[in-house]
Amino acid sequence: MRTLASADIVPQRTIYDCLPAALATTLGWSYEKARTVTGTHTTEGGTFLMPLASALLSERIAGTYVMSRTHPQLPPAAMTSAWGNMLASPAEIRRLIQGHRAVIIVPGRGPRDEVGPEFGHAIAWDGQRAINCGSTGADPKPPREVSLDDVPPWEALILTSIADAAPETVTVPPDAIASDASLAALFDRHQRVFLGFSGGKDSIALAHMLEPWRDRVTLLWVNTGYMAPHMVEFVRAFGDRFDLVEIASPSLLQVWQASGVPADVAPFRNVLGQASPRLQPWLSCCLTVRQMPVNDFLRRQGPCCYINGQRADEAGGATLSGLRSNLPPSVEVALPLTDWSAADVFAYVAQHDLKLPPQYAEGYPGSIECTVCPAQAMPARMDYLAKRYPHVLPVIRACVRDVASATMGAVEHILATVEAPYPTPADTLSTFGRH
Repeated sequence: MRTLASADIVPQRTIYDCLPAALATTLGWSYEKARTVTGTHTTEGGTFLMPLASALLSERIAGTYVMSRTHPQLPPAAMTSAWGNMLASPAEIRRLIQGHRAVIIVPGRGPRDEVGPEFGHAIAWDGQRAINCGSTGADPKPPREVSLDDVPPWEALILTSIADAAPETVTVPPDAIASDASLAALFDRHQRVFLGFSGGKDSIALAHMLEPWRDRVTLLWVNTGYMAPHMVEFVRAFGDRFDLVEIASPSLLQVWQASGVPADVAPFRNVLGQASPRLQPWLSCCLTVRQMPVNDFLRRQGPCCYINGQRADEAGGATLSGLRSNLPPSVEVALPLTDWSAADVFAYVAQHDLKLPPQYAEGYPGSIECTVCPAQAMPARMDYLAKRYPHVLPVIRACVRDVASATMGAVEHILATVEAPYPTPADTLSTFGRH
């Protein structure tokens, strides 16, 4: 990897533009291009590193986000304990970034030399050295090399280039039904094939089916930051056999703050934000956190095929038309398991002696992408979390109580209204109450 020379450094232009300067220096971009990409992720109110990962997908750059356990602005303790795979010590962050380009947030200063957790400062990392492209504070300094031993990393976005493939012309059959399309035919039509991968039984079965074309398959995994730690290890282990792209999810905390806590049942006024607490359908949360990052990635790939393990019998699952509607025509979507049942998948797993995550043997057959999700509080899942990750239960319980309180309050209001002693309606109207 080429190390940065002095001429490669893009200096800051103001005390607030450390992020575009660091990004431009790290990737060899112009200041203007980096400023366009960073957009609202850097303002006088702070530098937002995690959401930048999604913006970089348009430039064919994948970002892996990690935060220091010593960060002064960690979320509340109950939520932090569920971050698991996104947290590391400063020493671990220094180890993770070796040999990779990265943008790093370190302690900074305010315009009047104030110090505090809100004054993070972005610097560039070329794989071996840290470059401060300027500085904050009342007395800014010119660009220079710094030591991460002297300025401990608070956050890092580790950057990986997504290899370009030669463009190709592909005609996607408009009436293609995924269950009828053989896997071989997909590879006849496409040089690049992506498999949505979560580590659950369906994606494991599909990965096994795709073994004959392993060198042409890329697994796409969205790291929500709240996946059970053992599942993170399980999924990453597939990177030993397949090309695996880890896509950073939008911040779950920010999604919940903006759109509400995910719920199975929610009063309409709470969904609209007209009543507290703010709630959202759990499918909306899953779409934002898990599917939209994949869609953003695929839109940048040109002609390709996206394989998803969705089955028709899954409640609230994505449909072929639904997945297609959010992607350009150059992306063929295939659902090979759409006509399979869960029993069919388990039979395939047993027939081929495939390894499933340990929770399947302990009574919970799920991939646990978000340990803190309150909309998935079924007994089997709660029992498993109580045994393996009890620290997330207070978060789930608090959210479920809020959802239940809002829902029960709305129901009681409706019942009180309809049970009020109104005059007896005319016969022509009373018949509606008997249907």
